[in-house]
Amino acid sequence: MKYSIILGAVFIILQILDVLTTIKALKKPGIVEGNPILKSFMDKIGVLPTLILVKVFTIAATIAGLYYYPLPIVQIVTAATCLFYAWVVWNNIQKGG
Repeated sequence: MKYSIILGAVFIILQILDVLTTIKALKKPGIVEGNPILKSFMDKIGVLPTLILVKVFTIAATIAGLYYYPLPIVQIVTAATCLFYAWVVWNNIQKGG
């Protein structure tokens, strides 16, 4: 359970960093959202509302998974997802985010 709490905290921090760096990067000329599904939603309802909706769902699902299924496989998947989002944040920073 201890590792689930740590992973959950890291995941939430990475989600917040993703929002902040995405917003900043998208303000730079020539930078567009790389995920076509998210870009479509951003074009329709705006960047911030899209990110808030996606992040609330993502965080809720991840925390629920860690809480209700504190199994090693769930922790491994969450850790891998954290690595992916660390790369996303790094990529956003490289683009000016």
